[in-house]
Amino acid sequence: MREDVKSFNLSGMGCSGGAIGVDLVRRVLMSGGGGRCGVVVSTEVLWSGWYWGRERSKLVLNCMFRTGSAAALMSTSRERRGRYEVVESVRTGRAWEDRAYVSALREEDGEDRWGQSHQGLDAVTFMTLNRQEA
Repeated sequence: MREDVKSFNLSGMGCSGGAIGVDLVRRVLMSGGGGRCGVVVSTEVLWSGWYWGRERSKLVLNCMFRTGSAAALMSTSRERRGRYEVVESVRTGRAWEDRAYVSALREEDGEDRWGQSHQGLDAVTFMTLNRQEA
């Protein structure tokens, strides 16, 4: 790529990588004046986390998420207005709290197969969203 092209790798961020990418590109674009553009490409590959076991509680990951990708072109150009505008972006990490950290853990079942366990994830999600509104 050319020297004036900035590239950021957010691999390993899971489904939050897309939202973090949009926030990152918005901040980079806003710091450099008008007429600039950026592209966010986000992919999610779940085959490595697929659960093949028999514990129904660990099947949540298989049911809620799928492999896919998306891209968004973002611009600060005043002449070419986009269909959407990023008005505000807020990111919150809660993994430092024990309750949040253990709410979604990857662990083995009785047959030594890895799966995702969810304990209190709904309560942690509600608590996080409530704090964002305040």
